Amino acid sequence: MQISLTVNGFSDLLEFPDQEIATIHTKLLDHFHEIYLKKGSPIIVFFAAPPATGKSTLAALWEELAESYSDYPRLQSVSIDGFHYPNRYLLNHYLNDDENQVLLKEIKGAPETYNTKALYESLTQLKRRGTVTWPYYDRNIHDPVPDAVILDAPIIVIEGNWLLLKEAGWEDLSSFADITIFHEAEKEELKDRLIQRKIRGGYSQTEAEAHVNSSDLPNITRVLQHSGPADIILSWDRMHQKRLLDFTL
Repeated sequence: MQISLTVNGFSDLLEFPDQEIATIHTKLLDHFHEIYLKKGSPIIVFFAAPPATGKSTLAALWEELAESYSDYPRLQSVSIDGFHYPNRYLLNHYLNDDENQVLLKEIKGAPETYNTKALYESLTQLKRRGTVTWPYYDRNIHDPVPDAVILDAPIIVIEGNWLLLKEAGWEDLSSFADITIFHEAEKEELKDRLIQRKIRGGYSQTEAEAHVNSSDLPNITRVLQHSGPADIILSWDRMHQKRLLDFTL
């Protein structure tokens, strides 16, 4: 199946195996729908994963598939990346560790570079009212755009690296979710994807490799080692050719 998706400011014509659509993504949408009908009110789905697993693409795919099914409730997908502090903040604030100060801009993408207070406030409003304005992270300008999206669909999929993080400031976040999903992946499989994504966003090859080695790879390790359990697990097969799904209805 070929589908045109816009992810993080870039448009692509992507192809997904029909078997994957039928056995994984349609099955997931059916599960979302079932939970929505049981609850009788809008639901929130958290989709967490290490960088470069394709979670933004999959979330956008679910939105497109839901729209194509005439009897399916509307689904919206968004990222928590819009809650990054803007670059002007990251260039003037530091993380203090045991040995030295680290400029937040140098570790952009780490949990400390997110405005978790604003994220909690937005999730609280979404949970209580079923609608909220949501910021968007534009990879063309490398900065968040505030109040870019109105979330008001019956099913909201929120994706991000740190949604299931069991660390201070993040550990209670999963309480907002009706369903939690985690996509497993091997660290080595993600490095090349990350480098190509940075280059596409305007980095040189040297800059991309330096950023991935200093920031993204530590983030992958942190996500894999410090994320809590999820209701649903996605993973690649051993040949990295198809996705596998692990959950019980």
